[in-house]
Amino acid sequence: MFCRIWQTPSFMPRMTHVFCITLLAFFLNACGEQEAEPASTDNTPTAAANDHPVAAAEEAQENSANPAEKLNAYVACYNQLNRSAHDSIDRYADWVKDMELGPSGNEKVIYGLYSLNTDKAAECQKAFAQAAKQKPSLEQLDTAAKNYAEALVNLGTAVMDIYPYYDREDYKDDNFAKGKAAHPGLVKNMRTFIDASTNFSQRLDEENTKVQAALLARIEKTEGRKINYWNMSMMLQAKQVVDIMSNEDFPIDAAATRLESFEKVADETSAYARANKEELPILWSQLEKAAEDFRKAAKERLRRVRDKVPYTRGEQMNLSGSSSWMVNGSEGRLIWAYNGLVDGSNRIRH
Repeated sequence: MFCRIWQTPSFMPRMTHVFCITLLAFFLNACGEQEAEPASTDNTPTAAANDHPVAAAEEAQENSANPAEKLNAYVACYNQLNRSAHDSIDRYADWVKDMELGPSGNEKVIYGLYSLNTDKAAECQKAFAQAAKQKPSLEQLDTAAKNYAEALVNLGTAVMDIYPYYDREDYKDDNFAKGKAAHPGLVKNMRTFIDASTNFSQRLDEENTKVQAALLARIEKTEGRKINYWNMSMMLQAKQVVDIMSNEDFPIDAAATRLESFEKVADETSAYARANKEELPILWSQLEKAAEDFRKAAKERLRRVRDKVPYTRGEQMNLSGSSSWMVNGSEGRLIWAYNGLVDGSNRIRH
């Protein structure tokens, strides 16, 4: 699973959100069969097996459970709806200049909000409840998922209650009365959702890091260093680069080391691909282009912070909005390139 990150609207405390896209199922298909563990030569019975057979059986089930399956279940819905929810919040915040006071009715441009799929949100809430029951039990992630699903449903309801009002321009008939009345509850649900989304993303990322490391080791053991291995290894290195370069005061030497590691793996991946074209998934060339774009964006980012190159006035204006990807050397540009790499990796199929 690899992650897409973007900034919150300006009315929120500055933070980042992670939009995670899973590749775990793809890799699991490549290494689905595990080698049998050798039989133990120790005949000493354990306390769990001897005295508590039910507990021992449950523990065995827990240990043999695959956390990737639970993560995939969570991420499937998260990917489908999370970005659209944030986009709707962004659209509202773009024209309501004072999010504490709400719309005044004197705004020059009134965008309203983007609609949200409340049926899909309800379906995902049910799917999350089922996923939480799956083994292994991941208490913090399961709790974060529950809170996220609830916040998503509530946000969807609040948005769709007011969406027709703006879509039909009914505010022209009541002097913004309904829009002003709906604003406090709408913003409350937006804030709750953003907090829940941030927490859920972080928990997913934590669990995903563990799963990815295990999967990469399994792929290398069962397949060797073939195309699946190189693809996943490159994506893991890319995420390490994004993680360290997300702030303006990141440690230069450590960031340079991580970028060097990514470039090494990216070059090795490209070399393997050229020598083993018969293994390449469909659309592999797009992934390679995205990897090159990410490499350039990371270098630009490193140079800008290392050399203390200030942002121009025009660049500063773009940094505060959705155009930050246009600013070379910015966090937004790096994340934009990373998103492209994520998309390229997720599109490939054998």
